[in-house]
Amino acid sequence: MLPVSGDGSKLPDRSATAGLVEIYFDYAMPTYRFFHRPSVLSWLADYHSGSQMSPVRQAIVLMVLATASLFIAVRGFARLDSDEEALQDAERFYQAARRIVSEETGRAKLESVQARLAVCLYLLHTSRPNQAWYTFGTTVQMIFALGLHRKQHESHKLQDAVVVECRRRSFWAAATLDTYLSIMLGRPSLLHEDDIDQEHPRPVHDEDMSLTDDTKGDAAVEASILHAKIGSILKKASYEQYSMNRKTNPRRTDQTARLNADLAAWKASLPVVLSGAVHTANLVPVFRRQVVVLRLAHAHAVMFINRPLLLSDVNPIESADPHVQACLTAARDTLESLLRAVHDGTAFNAFWFTQYVTFSALSIVYVWLIQRRRGRLTACGVPYEDNQLLQLAEEIQEHLAKATQTNAPSLRYSAVLSELQQEARLLVTGVGPTPPLVDHSLAATTTTGHVASVASTLTATGANVPPTDAAADPLGWETLSKDLPLDPDLWLQLDAFPFCKP
Repeated sequence: MLPVSGDGSKLPDRSATAGLVEIYFDYAMPTYRFFHRPSVLSWLADYHSGSQMSPVRQAIVLMVLATASLFIAVRGFARLDSDEEALQDAERFYQAARRIVSEETGRAKLESVQARLAVCLYLLHTSRPNQAWYTFGTTVQMIFALGLHRKQHESHKLQDAVVVECRRRSFWAAATLDTYLSIMLGRPSLLHEDDIDQEHPRPVHDEDMSLTDDTKGDAAVEASILHAKIGSILKKASYEQYSMNRKTNPRRTDQTARLNADLAAWKASLPVVLSGAVHTANLVPVFRRQVVVLRLAHAHAVMFINRPLLLSDVNPIESADPHVQACLTAARDTLESLLRAVHDGTAFNAFWFTQYVTFSALSIVYVWLIQRRRGRLTACGVPYEDNQLLQLAEEIQEHLAKATQTNAPSLRYSAVLSELQQEARLLVTGVGPTPPLVDHSLAATTTTGHVASVASTLTATGANVPPTDAAADPLGWETLSKDLPLDPDLWLQLDAFPFCKP
């Protein structure tokens, strides 16, 4: 790849950018598919030729290249320059796109929403969730202004079919992102089902959007539709768990059972290519990635829906057993699949979603061990030995800590998990606290390594890099009681804490 200009607006050669677009659509965005691939390729050609094009379309091209460059850096795709140079390219592209977006004037357009959605996802990949949240708030306002949340009137359906489908795709990508942002950050969602009647996208290939008949065969956008649908189930669960009118304990098991039934129906609706019935090695790259993401999304939904019962005083306690078992099984299966992926060299990296689901699974395992050892849960038929669970969790936690230290240094997953880990270890093995799995002073003491280089790059380009003073305690974890009182609101605190600023 040729060097990127200082301001990021000058593109590398055409063969390099074409390869980046391919990586973006086939790998980087498996379920957030709100762009029309032929349109992006057309805008890229206009950018290279110097043809007149709107600034927001330039920003979209730059964000596609930024995201793909980021994935080149963390996935080791074949290239001549180093990972650090790829990260620098990604950040320069992003900064150039951000400047264009921030200077946009006039009425919002569909491309205005799409560009900002791409910015939000990039910010999540680069560990800037609060900035993503604020950008997403502006994006939602534009969505409302454009009416993307509403089904179009019959008189409007004669407009370009690509525009109609991209409106649907963009809205449902935003709805999916809204669900995960609200859950991760512990904040109310911005989009509410009572305000929405937008249709899901048609299951068509990008090249067939203009046709009236749906695609014959599997379309990549189907995974986006399925992710949006499971996101709707999650949003309902989040509202019922955290609203001011939350259900009382006696009704919680009934509510959880209904949500689990919705999840089972969702899983049964998966097409064969995305169901896991076909070995992923036999799938094309985009379907391979989609299977992984949907599997993680389902496991996370099972954990999220059922985990409140690990902390509830349900009476009789046996009524919660099936839900506790489902939650723990999903957590353990997630950790085991991640361990296999680690051995294959394909786990973690810059995938914010993978890291978040891993954190959720680890916290559930530790809380379950603590609760059971404190006599607050029965074994509930779980066929797992405590020591085996603890060993599995600690191994995955070590990999997560290493990944987030280089790819997401501002996420404080390790600090949150270490407290739970130490309590669980003490109760299971009788051994006192162990040293942290990762030396957090590494980011401060390394001057020539990967972390320092990336941090200096991001600082130079205006990124939000956290302090690296190892002697200080920027986490504020000491504000939590050392005996870890596991009250029903613990999950909300655990989810939000890694993303809060010191």
